[in-house]
Amino acid sequence: MKPMAISSDLSHKMANMSLVCAILIVSQHVFTMACVPPRGTGLWWFFCLFRGVFTEIGVPYFFLAAGFFLSGHVCEEGWLGRETGKRVRTLLVPFFLWSILTIVIRIVGFAASNLATHKFWTAGLDFSFHYFYHLQYFLRSLFVFVLLSGVLVALIRRLRAGAIFLLFGCYYALAAVGVAGDMAHYLFPIHGIAYFSLGIYLRIGGWRIDRPRLLYGLSWIALGVCYVVRILALHRGAQSAIAFYCTVPLAMIAVWSIMPCAAWPKKLTSCSFPIYLLHPFCLYFMYGIAGVLGYGDIAGRSAVAYVLAFLLATAGCFALTFALRRFTPKMSEVMFGGR
Repeated sequence: MKPMAISSDLSHKMANMSLVCAILIVSQHVFTMACVPPRGTGLWWFFCLFRGVFTEIGVPYFFLAAGFFLSGHVCEEGWLGRETGKRVRTLLVPFFLWSILTIVIRIVGFAASNLATHKFWTAGLDFSFHYFYHLQYFLRSLFVFVLLSGVLVALIRRLRAGAIFLLFGCYYALAAVGVAGDMAHYLFPIHGIAYFSLGIYLRIGGWRIDRPRLLYGLSWIALGVCYVVRILALHRGAQSAIAFYCTVPLAMIAVWSIMPCAAWPKKLTSCSFPIYLLHPFCLYFMYGIAGVLGYGDIAGRSAVAYVLAFLLATAGCFALTFALRRFTPKMSEVMFGGR
């Protein structure tokens, strides 16, 4: 199974998709940090239906793309050691640097908040394992997947599509019994290794992922069906696990199908990874300032307020990326893993 070459159209399409997914991740976390409105209201439906479909595809797509690009080297001699070494610079170093920065900002933020209210400066500060897990978990998990990629490539070469069905089957089975969340806390997100392996399979299996138009049309139809099932389940006050797990890959295919092959400005598409790294800090400061001004739940007040908060956070990520690259080019190159 020889890896297929990446055409310029496919390269542009993947870069465009990465930027869209990074922005969708921002929109998801604007929702996560917002004060969710009362159940059953129009704004509640807006939050649930928007977040429950398209905003969930960001991180899975990044895992898939990482596996896709990595698998282009699997026929080279000594590829695993060489690619792992590269990921030390592009993943592991940024992971430690951004984790340290997160801890420092968190301590400073709690100190300022509690001193302003005349409390002990560490009151309420949480450094539990659950907190540390969320420190750039994507970078940490992706590095683990790279270490496992030799085993994954061998499995895919032996079982072909069967390996993908096996991995996704394990993910859905563990999620159904409630174990997937525990694995994510103590090991890595099981869905991540499934999508990472799917990216490997698509590349070395020679799938023409840029042109299966019939698949694209069917994905939109199936996504619509799952969307209706999700709406009906939410209306009854329940959650449809099947609809949720199906909507993510279907939404990814659907969004991919409408992604243009023409190159967007590289100045924008090169911001995908920085946006992912910077958006927690932009949201932290944005909601912190809003809280000081008495508008801590600003994004949960109306759909318009949510959209404005999302646009402000996204603009802040772009502005900060451009500023860091302009005024601290060497530091930003290290912080962004050479991207």
